Order: sequence, then structure tokens, then C-alpha cells
Amino acid sequence: MSSTVPAPAPRVQTHAGRRSYFLGKLLLTVCAAAAPLLVLHGVLLLRQKAADEDAAVLTLRTRVARARLSLDTAFTRIDGMLQFLAARPELQALDGPGCGQLIAGIATVDPLLANIGAVDLDGNLLCLSARPQAPKRNYRDAPWFAGAEAATAQGRHHLSRPYMGDVSRKLMINVVAPLRDPAGRRIGMLAAAIDLQRLALGPLGTEGMPEGSVVALLDGEGRVLGRDPLLPDLGERRLPARVQEASLQARDGTFRQVSNAGVASTYAFTDLAHHGLRVGALTPDHEVAARSEQAFRRSALALLLVAGCGLAAAVWAARRLSAPLQSLAASARAQAGGATDVRADEGLPGEFGTLAAEFNAMLDARNAGEASRRAQAAAEAASQAKSTFLAHMSHEIRTPMNAILGLADLTLRTELSPRQRGYLDKLKIAADTLLELIDRVLDFSRLEAGKLELVPAPFVLYELLGRIGAMVGEAAQRQGLALQFVVAPEVPQRLVGDGPRLGQVLLNLCSNAIKFTEAGAVVVRVDCVRAEPSSAQLRFSVTDSGIGLSADEIARLFQPFVQADASTARRYGGTGLGLVISRQLVEAMGGTIEVASTPGRGSTFCFSLRLEREHVEPSSTPEASGASGDAGAGAAAVAALRGRRVLLVEDNDVSRLVAAELLVEVAGMQVTMAATGEEALQALDAGGIDVVLMDVQLATMDGCETARRIRAQARHARLPIIAVTAHTLALDRERCLAAGMDDCLGKPFEPARLLQTLARQLARGPVRTLDS
Repeated sequence: MSSTVPAPAPRVQTHAGRRSYFLGKLLLTVCAAAAPLLVLHGVLLLRQKAADEDAAVLTLRTRVARARLSLDTAFTRIDGMLQFLAARPELQALDGPGCGQLIAGIATVDPLLANIGAVDLDGNLLCLSARPQAPKRNYRDAPWFAGAEAATAQGRHHLSRPYMGDVSRKLMINVVAPLRDPAGRRIGMLAAAIDLQRLALGPLGTEGMPEGSVVALLDGEGRVLGRDPLLPDLGERRLPARVQEASLQARDGTFRQVSNAGVASTYAFTDLAHHGLRVGALTPDHEVAARSEQAFRRSALALLLVAGCGLAAAVWAARRLSAPLQSLAASARAQAGGATDVRADEGLPGEFGTLAAEFNAMLDARNAGEASRRAQAAAEAASQAKSTFLAHMSHEIRTPMNAILGLADLTLRTELSPRQRGYLDKLKIAADTLLELIDRVLDFSRLEAGKLELVPAPFVLYELLGRIGAMVGEAAQRQGLALQFVVAPEVPQRLVGDGPRLGQVLLNLCSNAIKFTEAGAVVVRVDCVRAEPSSAQLRFSVTDSGIGLSADEIARLFQPFVQADASTARRYGGTGLGLVISRQLVEAMGGTIEVASTPGRGSTFCFSLRLEREHVEPSSTPEASGASGDAGAGAAAVAALRGRRVLLVEDNDVSRLVAAELLVEVAGMQVTMAATGEEALQALDAGGIDVVLMDVQLATMDGCETARRIRAQARHARLPIIAVTAHTLALDRERCLAAGMDDCLGKPFEPARLLQTLARQLARGPVRTLDS
């Protein structure tokens, strides 16, 4: 016995060195989860930047190609019109009046044309489409005449430099064709004036391109003939020499260049081969980068917000958990040091006070010398401490998780980029996985403590299997697996039993089968082993074509927190609790789970249960209770709630914000908020409240006491009160109902379930009074 006396000393040092255990572990977990996201975020942004630059180059290429096609078509069309007119007798005879009648209004048939006119070789005006009765005028000194005369003398069409039109007072370029008499002698010129402003807004338009972009029409020497945005005076404006040289050398027609002002831009050029012209376009690089930077700022802000919420939740939860534990650890250290009169503080909050009381009871038993009672009390205290701690941890985690899931759901209802929506979807999946882990740990604790009770109730087998298929079907489809449900014809459909727990077992088995199967199928079978008038013995089996199990692995399969192989956990994940809980649930329902497996060829998990038959009226059919009635439940709930007034009693700021946003924005309700029970009573005194949503864990006067005081007033006897609690034990629900509340929701709640519960309570008939 003396050799065991020094044992407490090392434990005292160990506990003393773990004061920051929860804070350190939670912060480390958050950082470990955030680091890959930050790295992934950076990689994706670099890829997005490169993709934006490639998209800008593609946009430039597409724009100049489209402009080239439009201009080529337009110039070809105008050339054809000039050839048609030049072949007319009125123009071949230089008949001025006849020419005026021929071309009057013809420019209106083409949106680019401003005017069409004819002159003789001396430059004398014969006619204008804009002025059929053209005044006497000579164009030999016009800026376009000399170049046009030289080109038409060689039998070529000519495209002039920009000039200011005499009639329209707009910038123009002329397309000039030679006029010949019937003998083929050159006698004059026919000119079509193109409005550069229309050209810029049409084929050269920059609509939809980044700010600062330019599209221009140029001749072979780099002179600018037209551009968008339009300049008031093009004059002799040319491309910079180095840009002109780079455009001629660029093989693919695109390149980057820095202007004299230091602005880097991306250029694209293409040729109008039949007209000796070119189309060029540019986009400033800083405008392309600005779009990537804007996307970076939005996504970085969203990521920092999520990480900040996670860190805040971790610090808050760690502090709430560590302080009471440190107090209890101090009492334990004092007792280990020989101070038998030191007692744990039973005034600690919540379940820690209960744990302290049990700790003190254990010390009293030991000091009284009751060895057997001390051992029993220690065992009970340990079991109670574990259950209490798990329940308290569940409560403390569910409260911030309710806020995280609620904020994520509300954010998903807003306008988001695809990347942001993807991040938030992954956040919700991770949070749901964490909640599933918490529920499994609590189920395991309840099963070990014998506190998990089965609740027999009628259920329809096809509906239960359908829900399981809906929950795991996407995962099976994602892995390319066939998911099959086979129900023997003699299996009854309407049964009595704990359907949710049966579904939990089948869901665990199906999830495992899909997880460990890379190809093939997962088959769920239900067979009737023995049928009786009032009951049926059914055999459930889940068969996969996955990795299989050896005999040694099967022997370790149902141990808590243990998987068949350590490498399995690394590759496939999981806690090792799903099969343990499934086995205990099957045994609690009177069955035994069995495994048959061959490594590399798949596994079959099966169990048999005796279930009662549900006796219904002959007119009742499974279809009558199908899921079709649930399809519009959410919409019906929202319609029933719109305009109703709800009193939201919640002391957590973020939870209050999430619930209020959901009730106002989605349900269209009017929300009155209270942070304490006292404020809730004052709000009810003001009147006009239709329903109360009551958080149970309030600071001063808790939700149950507040509900009792509300029910004590006769005028509020029929007021619906719905409890909201992060505790999930059946005892907590019973305590809420005993206090006068009408229903109970657990945190984090699903928005649809919250709205349906509110609608159901508002739509029900007369509620119970205090003495009913």
C-alpha cells in the first residue's frame, strides 16, 4: 500500500501544466483548418489572375476579329454600291440633274454613310445625295481630292484620310471609285462619305470592354482613320512608332507595351487585307488587374470573417470550459496534497456545480472510511462527470455552431460569387460533420450510461428507406457507385418500432459501405424471416463490393474509437464510433449485428429485428402518409407566418442576430427582441405578441422560470411558447414542457424546422391552460 502513496504527485504537476489545454487545442485546430484554406485561397487567386489576363487577351482578339469582319463587310458593301451607281447612264453621261435624282436619299440605306456625291475630273460637283439640287462647287482643293484622283487614275478605289465634312460638320473618310463613260474613259469620281462617329459606335465600339479600352481603324502606315472613344480631331494622329513596329512583328497579333506615360497595355491587331487597312485594340493592364484585385478583396474578407468567427468561438468556448475545470483541478490538487478539509466549489456554473457536488460527496465517503461506498461513489462520479462534461461541451459548442451555421445560411441567401458560395458550402459541410461527431459521442455516452431510451412509434418502411437513400445517394453517385434497395414482397410496410434509431443504424452501415467502396455497388436488402399476424421478424443487410475485412480486423471492428486499420482512418477518416453505436442500438432493439467479409471482395453487415405490425383501417394506404405533403411545407409555413409578431428571447448577440434575420427576411415576421427574462415580461406587458421563442439558458432568470411567470398570468395562458436549447437530452425537453412551454427545439436548429414549428404552434387550436 505504501508504494502507491507518491502517485498523486506527478498528476498534480501534469494538471498544473495544462491550464491552457482547451484554448491551445481549439486554437490549434482552428489554425490547422484555416492554414490549408489560406494556401488554397492564394493558389486560386493566382490562377484567377492568370485566367483574367488570358480572358482579356481573348476579348481583345475577339473584338478586333469582330470589328474586322464588320468593316470588311461594310466596305465591300459600299464598294459594291459605288460600282452599281457608276454603271448607271446618268453618271456615265455626267448628267447633274439626273445624277441628283438617282442618288437622292440613297445614303440612308447604310448606317455608316453620311453622303454620296459625284465630281468631274476638274473637281466640279455634279450631285450630292444630301442635296439633290447641288450648288456649284469645286472640290479640287478638298483634302481628299488629290489622293483620290491619283488612285482612280490607276483604276483603284481610294480610302481617304479623315476630314471635316462641309455639309454634316462631322469627321468623315471617303471611299472613292472612278467614273467612266460607256467607252471606258475616266470622266470623274464617285465618292461615299463615311461618318466616323457612326463607325466608332458600330464596328469599332468598346461597349463591354474594361475602362480605358480603345478600338481603332488604321491605314497601313499607322494613321488613325477612326476610333472609339471618338476624338474631336484625328488630324494626323498616328500610332507610336514602337507600337506600330511591335504590331507588325507580333506573330499572333497580340503583345504588351508600355506607353510614354508609363501605362502598360495589351494590344491586338488584325488586317483588312482587301482594303489595305488594319484594326487595332488595347486594354490597360491595370484595369484587368483591378478586377482580380476586387475579387481578391471580396474573397479575402469572407475568409477572414469565417476565420475570425472560428477563432472567437474557440477562445470563448475554451474560456468557458477551462475556468470551472481549473477550479475543480485546484481542489483535487489540494486533496492530493493532504488537505482533506478543502472542498470543491459547488457554486460553479451549470453541470460543473453538479460535478463539484459529486466530487465533494466522493471525498466525504473517503474521509468516513467507507471503502466500498467510496469506490461506488467514485465510479458514479466518474460516469456522471463524463456525461456532464460531454453534455456541457455539447451545449457550449452548439451555441456558437448555431451562430456559424445561421450566418452561413443567411450569407448563402445573398448575392455571392461562385467561389464564395463554394467556400460557404464547404463551411456548412464541415460544421454539419462536427455536429454529427458531437451527436455520436453523446449517443455513445448515453448508451454506456444506459440512458438512451427507445421510443416505439408507427413508421412506413419505404419512407424510412427513401430518407436514407436521399441522405447517402449523392455520396454514392459522386463515387460512381450503384445504390440499390431491395425489399422482399412479403415484408410489411407499416410497422411499429423506433424508426429513427433503425434508420440511424442503416444510415451508419450505408455510409461506411459507400466510404470503403471504390467501384461496384452497395445493396440494402430487407427480407421477412418469419411473419405473424401481429409482428414480423425482418432481416436487414447492407452488402458492398469494397475493400473487405480480415478476421483480425473484424475482431477489432466494434471497439470504441478504433477502426479496422490505422491506415483506414488516415485514408477514409471517421471516428470509429459509428459501428459501436450501431451494434449497441441493434442489441437494445433485441437483435445482433453480424459481419461476413473477404479482403478485397467486399463485406455484408446484417441483423434481424422483431417489429410489431401497425393495424390501420382498410382505407389507409402507405401513399396516404407519403412525403408528398411535405413538398410545400416550407412555403406554407412562410405564408402562415408573414406579418405575425414573435418575441425572441435570447441573450447571445450573434444567435439573436441570426434568428432575427431568418424570421424577418425569410418568414416576413415582426420581431421584438429581449436579452433577459425580465425584458421578455416587459415586452409581453406591451401586448401584441403572437408567439414567444424562448432560449432556455438565460443569464439571470432562465427560460423555464420566465415561462412559468408568463403562464401565471391568465391573459397569456393561450400564448404559444417554444423553447430553444443547446442541451439535447430528453430530460431537458421534459423540463421545458413542465415549465409551461409548448414545444422544444435544439440548437443549432434547421431554418425550415424552426419556421414549421412556429407555423404549427400558431395554427393549432386552443392551447392548454395551467390546470389542464
